[in-house]
Amino acid sequence: MSWEVTSFLLLGLVLLGGFAWYERARPPSQVVALVAALAALAVAGRIAVAALPNVVATTDIVIFAGYALGPAPGFAVGALAGLVSNFWLGQGPWTPWQMAGWGMCGVLGAALSLGGRNAGRLTLAAMCGLAGLAYGALMNFSLMATYGGDLSVHRFLALEARAVPFDAVHAIGNVTLALLAGPAMVRMLVRFRERFQWRVPTVAAVLLVALAALSALPARAQASGVDRAARWLASVQNSDGGGARRPSRIRAPRSPAG
Repeated sequence: MSWEVTSFLLLGLVLLGGFAWYERARPPSQVVALVAALAALAVAGRIAVAALPNVVATTDIVIFAGYALGPAPGFAVGALAGLVSNFWLGQGPWTPWQMAGWGMCGVLGAALSLGGRNAGRLTLAAMCGLAGLAYGALMNFSLMATYGGDLSVHRFLALEARAVPFDAVHAIGNVTLALLAGPAMVRMLVRFRERFQWRVPTVAAVLLVALAALSALPARAQASGVDRAARWLASVQNSDGGGARRPSRIRAPRSPAG
């Protein structure tokens, strides 16, 4: 088996694993809808500036999605954006590589959130710029895997050298967009996520209060019934401790409803 076939098999495993990861996470309907909306926005961000070589808003949008929603939704946004946008720009052997590249950008954005979802404007811009360079390196490697030839560092560096202007434009465009709109978009996505996401301590506290209320209600009802029965027995008891001699003295206790 040639290394080109091996690389495509690994690429397929990455894509299948990423989508299986997203499905296994069982995202709520709100996240599914948001992933679809962000993927559509990422597609529009690529097609709208298609006339400008290597200037795409897709990378930034995918990173913001991963940063705010998590790695699995971020991967789904990136992979879907690469697949759907190529229905307009052209499908080909480069499509799976673009899907994997942008999907990994979503995972990279989620890795940035490990330090907290309060990254500053410059941090987001730096991450988007690095993601643009990494995406370019992956696409340069895809040329070797797609069209064959020697697998060597020398050839890869030659492809990287030829792609420097395009990768630089991609990174600069990412940094510019992140500086302009990054924090605002992240705040919007985080606020949307927090509106439907229940925190575990809150859910546990609500459940405990509900269980305590439910368990207290039967106890109070039982105690009230026992008290009424005891009062009735005391009312029909004679002074010598015996029961009433005449049935007319015995009156059944009134029910709560009566």
